[in-house]
Amino acid sequence: AFVLGRRVVELGGAYLRSFDIVREFYRQCADSPILSRELCQLALLDGTHVLYVARHEGRAPLRLSATIGDRFPASITAVGNILLAQLDPAVVADRFRDPASLPRWTENSVSSVPALQEKLQRARVRGYALDDRETNPAVVGVAVLVRPRSSAEEMFGLGASLFGVDSLDARIPDVAAELHRVAENLSNPMLLAFGA
Repeated sequence: AFVLGRRVVELGGAYLRSFDIVREFYRQCADSPILSRELCQLALLDGTHVLYVARHEGRAPLRLSATIGDRFPASITAVGNILLAQLDPAVVADRFRDPASLPRWTENSVSSVPALQEKLQRARVRGYALDDRETNPAVVGVAVLVRPRSSAEEMFGLGASLFGVDSLDARIPDVAAELHRVAENLSNPMLLAFGA
């Protein structure tokens, strides 16, 4: 039988405590053959907005896209949508009862609670959220959920901004799959400890 010694458990606990999701986000994006070329972001939900906490530039920086510390409307961003999709629809309806909480940045921006609820349901079923040119007419956003490692931690949205693609472009499923892989690594640092 294999039994973990106390020292191994202590080392594992120290590793988990030192795990820095933002630092690891940058490493994971840089090491990814797919995401290293893309503009990627890590964000938290803040009421009806998202707060961007990290940004990997990829090969083509976009000045009009969110940078660290920016707050964008959750209703029209992919990272916002994947985070909102975790909430009960009644909570979403209450949170967005003020029409001002649904700004229109482009002609594609969702502008009603029923349309937002429909979009969130599609994200739940699909497993990733899309911003189909809602924040910028030249950008499609794709985002997945980074689940918290404990009940005391917050959920993050992990997204990529794709330029000059159609909403049904073949890149989207590949980028979403890679975002899921990275999100799993960020949610479970033990995968990283053992080289997964």
